[in-house]
Amino acid sequence: MSEPCKRKLVTLLPNTMKKRQQRAAPKPTTVFNNPQGATKGQPKLRFLKSCARCRKHKIKCNLSETRPNPCSACSRRGHDCHIETVVHVQRSTIIKNIADSIEDMKALVDMLMLQDRLLQNICQERGIKVDGLFNLESISAYPSPMSSHTPSCDESCKSLSIDSCSPVPSDDEYSFDESPCFSLGSKDYPAATIQSWFSMFNTCYLAKVPIMHHISSPTQLHHQSPLLFWTVAYLVSKDADIVGYLKQQLQGSTDIYSIQAIVLLASFPQKHNFDIYSLLQRAREIAVQHELNKDYSPHSKLSSTHSQNIWCLIFVLGTLHSFRLGKQWSTSSDRLLELKKNQSSYTGELVNITLYFSKMLNSLVFDIDKENAAKDNLIQSSLSSWKHQLSSIASPEYQSLRSLLSVIHLTLTLLEPAKELADKAIQYSALISRCRELVDQLVGVDVEQSPIFIKIALDFATLLTLRLSTTPYSSCTKEEQAALEMFVKMFKKLSSTRELENSSELIMSIVHYQTTTVSHGSLYYQTYSFATKLLQGLYPTLNDEQNPDTEDPYVMDAEYRLFQQLKNLDLSNPEKPKPFDVVDVFLRLEDETDTLNEML
Repeated sequence: MSEPCKRKLVTLLPNTMKKRQQRAAPKPTTVFNNPQGATKGQPKLRFLKSCARCRKHKIKCNLSETRPNPCSACSRRGHDCHIETVVHVQRSTIIKNIADSIEDMKALVDMLMLQDRLLQNICQERGIKVDGLFNLESISAYPSPMSSHTPSCDESCKSLSIDSCSPVPSDDEYSFDESPCFSLGSKDYPAATIQSWFSMFNTCYLAKVPIMHHISSPTQLHHQSPLLFWTVAYLVSKDADIVGYLKQQLQGSTDIYSIQAIVLLASFPQKHNFDIYSLLQRAREIAVQHELNKDYSPHSKLSSTHSQNIWCLIFVLGTLHSFRLGKQWSTSSDRLLELKKNQSSYTGELVNITLYFSKMLNSLVFDIDKENAAKDNLIQSSLSSWKHQLSSIASPEYQSLRSLLSVIHLTLTLLEPAKELADKAIQYSALISRCRELVDQLVGVDVEQSPIFIKIALDFATLLTLRLSTTPYSSCTKEEQAALEMFVKMFKKLSSTRELENSSELIMSIVHYQTTTVSHGSLYYQTYSFATKLLQGLYPTLNDEQNPDTEDPYVMDAEYRLFQQLKNLDLSNPEKPKPFDVVDVFLRLEDETDTLNEML
């Protein structure tokens, strides 16, 4: 016989159906936490649709329908109805911030250790005893910051998946005693010379190209990237023995250090031809592969600020070198550029000016249909809009950027269609006025250590003042006199940079043009080439073909006008250029040039 089934005893619950005593409930209220959203600089906030009590008890909430009044559940029970604000922080942002902090601390520790080692070496060499100095490396209980990561740190780095968290080089990689010189090919460079070059780089160059930290140890950089090391050395020394190595390595390297090397070479005038335009195109392709065009690059070993600066400077340098060659830079504006231009920094102001320059050239030069009969009317109608936008750009805080802004002002003036003699005279006066500002900005500048746009501005000013000093469309003698004086100043400034790339070629082109123009007694003055060739369109050329401007009777008088300008120079004022100054400039560069001397 089977055993009887046992029943499980259940504790009786109180009767929940019994009607409760009604009591007056307080008036419900609705509370919204921070309805305006997050403040600037905080993480992005995410607002919920259900109130806090309904979410806690997992019941349906209709606050979205009853707002601003409480939801039905809170109103029925007399509770406060409020919404909780959820702060959403991306994990990648936290990881990147940690990685940046680690890199900053590593750089600080490296610098302190190097200073400590240098101080100990000085004390040992000179026999100086200083209380409080001790050898950190001799203390076993003190973990050396320069040593490689411990296993626990390596495991944490792997869990975070941070590529930039790499082991720090050991002490022997920082020691100058073990590396008394650096060798490249068959030539040796003393460590003291290298140290002086890198000190000059940190002082005079790095602030204008903020794409890396302050270099405290050249030995460490040589261990990490010989290409970047010798690029910095060449940038300061202009040593011809380094050029061959750089050209060979730049063609085969695809790491992020090669991008930094290209940006450094393109940012300053060079004495040797590196085909900078092609290198910038290569740097842009490699930067896209490393995802430097994004807010966060998981493949980059640099901080987010330096990675973004590299991407923005590739655009800036590509636009400026394209203007120099009369080409269009293929990269257009993107999110990083739009964000960077609003920052109050050197890079931010540079990106803001260059971004306007790029859009203006695309609209008025490259995107214009050359075969359209109404293109002059289209350009004229667009110029007023671009001039208005240019006036809204505040005067740059950095002095060097004002030269670039002056070049843009002059470019807009040169792009104005001027067919009638009266229009050309007005254009001439406007160019003279703007040229004075640019010439004054360039006279006292050290071009070799200045950013590349200073050299481009110098070439631009020299060619433009040459054109203004020989044009037949001046409206008064004072303007002709001012144009010649500005040309002499700019030509002297250009002649002091004859060792830099393209300078000697430009100087010889100007000398040949001046000599041939005066000898032949005729002037071919082209006013239409700048609209299609940009800076290349200002280069002096002499063609056998009939120029539209030569039909003007004023053109045949060009030689006489130039002769009068030279005669009317004020010889009593030592501050103004004298006629023999013009002759000396040309004779110093070309001995057989004696045409101007014969005129005087």
